[in-house]
Amino acid sequence: IGCCDLGFEKEAVLAFRLGLADVNDDYELTYTPSGAYPFDFDNVAGATEAFNLALAAGADAVYPFLGGAHEPVVQSANDNDIIVMSAGASDVCTRNDLHWDMAVLFDPGDFARAIFPGIVSGDISEGQVKLFSVGVDPEVGAAICDPTPEQEQRLAAAHTAVADGYCEEEFGIIKAIAFSGAEIADPQRCS
Repeated sequence: IGCCDLGFEKEAVLAFRLGLADVNDDYELTYTPSGAYPFDFDNVAGATEAFNLALAAGADAVYPFLGGAHEPVVQSANDNDIIVMSAGASDVCTRNDLHWDMAVLFDPGDFARAIFPGIVSGDISEGQVKLFSVGVDPEVGAAICDPTPEQEQRLAAAHTAVADGYCEEEFGIIKAIAFSGAEIADPQRCS
């Protein structure tokens, strides 16, 4: 569930679909928008309706890629025993008010905590860029809440594979589709 099919949402959907196919060809992903830009990342009514549509269609999991409407969708997922993922927050596995099954990691606070010591020490100067990479930096990737040992191993292997270049070409194609409007087929498999 997202807002309005913006570039970064397209990127997330295409990459998620690619990842699902890598695990099992039978898995399907359906993107459901909650409304229209710019306010519908926070539109609780629209996001709730999008969740209800997904639930009625038989959804087994939901990834609410939202702002202020994120937690109400998580609550609805919890109420309906639907697997739910976070959208960026890295602390969701430790929270007690709502339940997440997985954290999709891209938390700006984590980026700041990682970069500010280098700025303060002078090791990083103005204008330098820090690229956070899955499988290299703990601030990006994913975390499974309460994983089994097998799930931990499989996720670690997936992070390592991405760090070693797995799907790199396909991620480039996805970025071209999402951000430049390239009219090319989205990748179905990683090489």
